[in-house]
Amino acid sequence: MCDGYKYTTIFFKKGILSMYNCRDLEEIKDETILARLNNQYHRDLSNEGVYTPIICGSVVDGGDYKYPYSRFNFDRKLRMVRCELFGALLVSASTHFVQKKAHYKALQSGIVKVCEYDRVQALETVGILDKLVGWADVVHDKCCMNELTDVHVENASDFKELRGPANKDFYIYANYLKPGKHKFLIYCPHSKRAFIKTMLVGINTQDFYPEFPK
Repeated sequence: MCDGYKYTTIFFKKGILSMYNCRDLEEIKDETILARLNNQYHRDLSNEGVYTPIICGSVVDGGDYKYPYSRFNFDRKLRMVRCELFGALLVSASTHFVQKKAHYKALQSGIVKVCEYDRVQALETVGILDKLVGWADVVHDKCCMNELTDVHVENASDFKELRGPANKDFYIYANYLKPGKHKFLIYCPHSKRAFIKTMLVGINTQDFYPEFPK
């Protein structure tokens, strides 16, 4: 990781009445902005049957040095990933959980397809999400107990609710971000609610960078 990029995770809970996101994020109440976001969603994604929260902003554009003019552009959108599936991805390459390489490759490919086609109802029908009961501990270790790299965490609230019995409908976005100011906006097409935040990501001090002495 050059330039001190830091691994960053952003959490979000889907729900029409959920107050979880109001703790760390600022909810957009302006009806004009919400209508515009809803129209953009229907124009770009509704024909794909997308119901998962969508994130945009400088955290997803990937062009903070190649395309600086688009760094704070909110046009590019990515789907967030259910935390249960993210936890499964974290352990999929470990032989302690999946013994054969072909099996973890199949698991990864299946999760990608689920996210690509937004087949949340299919997951709920087969009950696979209820079988991934230890995902919260895996994600907690990745974000809060990581000994390999620094992790910046947003909207996690100490993982108390994520590790509790009501840890349903949590989503995550994870990426290595360049140190500095970032903005992101999350729109939930299910609840038609939107949240925004400006955050400051520090330098990854866990890894060694000659240009950034400790």
